[in-house]
Order: sequence, then C-alpha cells, then structure tokens
Amino acid sequence: METAVRCLPLLALLVLTATAHGAGNAELRTALHYGHATSTDDTLSTRLELEPAVETALGEGARLVASARLVWDGRNRLVSGEPDTDTYATASRPAAIGDDAIAELRDAYVEFFLPGGLLRFGKQQIVWGVLDGLKVMDALNPQHFREFILADFADSRIGLWSAYADLYIGPWRTEFAWIPDATGHEIPTEGAWFELTAPRFRYGAPPGAPRLPVLTEEPEHSVEDSAFALRLSRMLGGWDLSLVALSGSDFEPLGRVKVSPAGPVLERYYERRELYGLSAAYSLGRFVLRTELALRPGREFNLRRDGVLAAEPLDQHTAGLGVDFRGPFDTFVSLQYLVDHVQSAPAGLVRPATDRLATLFLRRNFAHDRLSAELRWYGDVSEGDGMLRGALTWLVGDETSLRIGFDAFHGDNDGLFGQFADRDRITLSLEHYY
Repeated sequence: METAVRCLPLLALLVLTATAHGAGNAELRTALHYGHATSTDDTLSTRLELEPAVETALGEGARLVASARLVWDGRNRLVSGEPDTDTYATASRPAAIGDDAIAELRDAYVEFFLPGGLLRFGKQQIVWGVLDGLKVMDALNPQHFREFILADFADSRIGLWSAYADLYIGPWRTEFAWIPDATGHEIPTEGAWFELTAPRFRYGAPPGAPRLPVLTEEPEHSVEDSAFALRLSRMLGGWDLSLVALSGSDFEPLGRVKVSPAGPVLERYYERRELYGLSAAYSLGRFVLRTELALRPGREFNLRRDGVLAAEPLDQHTAGLGVDFRGPFDTFVSLQYLVDHVQSAPAGLVRPATDRLATLFLRRNFAHDRLSAELRWYGDVSEGDGMLRGALTWLVGDETSLRIGFDAFHGDNDGLFGQFADRDRITLSLEHYY
C-alpha cells in the first residue's frame, strides 16, 4: 500500500504531461542504457528510464514545475535487490516496485515571480558553488551513489521539500533556503556493484571484514531538523563573489554499535553540521578562474580505537581551485585541485586526515557540434589511485542522441577510487525526447 501511495505523484505527473499541450510545456525523456562489466565480461545493466516533466503557467506571475523518474533495470546488478531507502525522509522516499524498478518524484514546486526576484516552494534542487564534480558549496541537497559519482550531479542530486527565496537587495543577490527535509545520501546496499567498501565508508573496518546488520535512524520532516542556508552574491572588481552560511543535518551518516535482542547492530545516525564558505569566479580573456573555500566547525567524525567506534567533533577545512581555458585545436580544458583537511585529527580517524583530489576534463566538438568527445580524470593525489572516464556522443537528430563511454578505476582496494578497481565498465546509451 505504501509503495502504491508513493507512486501516485508519478502517475499524476504522467497524466499532466500527456494533457499539458496547449496549457504549458511538457516533455518525456526516454533513455535506454546498457552496461558491460569488463572485469567479468558480463552484462552489468539493461536499464530503461522514463522522465516526464511539465511546466505550466499559474496566472501571470507564477508557474508550476514538476518532473519524475521511473527506472527499470532488467539485470539489476547496480542495486542488490530492493534499494535501501531508509536514509530518506518519508515524503521524499522513492518507491521500489519489486526488485527491478524505482519510481521517484524529482521536482514539484510552485514558483512566484516578484519585481526583485522570485519565491519557490516545493520539492526542488538548490545548486550553489562554482567547482565542477567536486562538492564543497553544493551542499544543500544529498545525492544517490547507485553509480558512485559516475552519474551527472543533476541526475544523482536528490530534491528536497524546501522554501527558497532569490531576491536582489541593492547590489546584493540574496538567496535564502529553509529545508524541513532531513533526507541523507542514498548509500548502495551490500552486494551492489558500486558498494562502498573502502574503510572510510565502513567506519574504519578493513575491506572484507564481516559486516554487522545495519539499521538507520530514519530522517524526518520537522522544524527541529530543518536546514537553513543563506547566500549573498555580487560582482566586485570583475570577480563574481558569493558568501554562504548553512546549518542543517549532515548528509553523511555516523555509525555506532548497539546491542539488540538478536545481537550487535550498526546504527547509522545523523548529526547537524554548519558550513561557512566563500566562492569566487573571474574571467580573464580565454581563462576562467574558480575557487571555493569552506569551514565546517565542530563537524562530527567517527573514530575507531581498539575495535570501539566513537565520534568526536573536529574542524574541517576545504579549499578548491579550478581553471578553464580553450586549449589547442579548440579543445575545452578544465583543471581542478582540492584539499580537504580535518584539523588536529586524532588517531583512529576512519578517514584520512587530508584528502588531495585533482581533476582534468577535456572536451572537443566535431561535425558542426553534432559529435562530442570527452575525457575526464579524477585522481586522489594522497593515495595514488584514480578514475578515467571517456565518452563519445553523437546527436542523431534534434531530439535523439547516442553515447558510448567507458569507466576505468585503478588503485588499492582501500582507496577512494581503488575500491572499484575491478568495476571497470563500458556503457552504451540511447536518449530521445518527446
């Protein structure tokens, strides 16, 4: 019954999409995906995605925007069995339809246009920050990790029930968000293809160590658990500057061992976290500079000492720098470097005290932009592991595209990317819009 109730918004959106012609804009994105696991020479996924979306005017000063997604995977190796949605607040939780399909409401909000800005109420994504593929200031929405970080953030980001205001006050663009939705990251279940097995994701337990049964402290919709965020932005001396302050539930769960009648269990639970940050972007001829700085004071981290799991508040500092430019042969080039440091890290911290990540992105278009080639590399400079992605996309028509790509990992099995060293894959996707 609960699954049927959660599918109702998707069914309603399908009806709206089918009837919105003439009253608004409607589209239906369809996609077929095939994934082949090169390490096992076996089919990894055969996935069908349906994404209806509708936008319709509500008078002269408002509009309704909604979108949903239905995913059916005939192979079902990305998600082992029915997906674990315990990290979602009830009203945001996707509906599992058996073991092979998931239905979820992506966005559903009403937007009001004002003389100096807009107001938006409903399920939505709020995207802040200037880095690409590295999350520092983009911290208002959790994401699902069904495909680790391989899915585009626009696809993996989880919309939350929120109230959002975007207003201009003098030279300042002022954005405020109230989010009474404490949904956390969706974490792959045991046995999933991209199960997180590195010690930093298993509360310090080494790869291959026996797992305890997992329970999750269910997030709620409530004023007490609400997140509040403020961003102030303006142009100053050619720089596009933003100041951010955020307080809300942490999307990453902590762990603690509890005793139940059936024996010990690992309980995942959530603490609040604060973030204060600065982002800046500057255009200089063919170059664009981007940077983000963030402080998370007193953030809770897990420690494991002599087999005992505990938590301790520690200050976390993050700094990222990126540069974009047009390289030889009209190739777009993006370089980024990020340092994430836990100050005064004690012994037993389940994650490294310092992460140093680098990214390289190359893209070039051919045949009057009908053909696009991309290459992206992520590297953990501290651990020496990494990931290489490549893709070739052909625009068959104005509404149809064909894409072939590969994902390859290297490194030790306790590394951020090396944990997937045997998870290389080749993908083929066909996408069409109606």
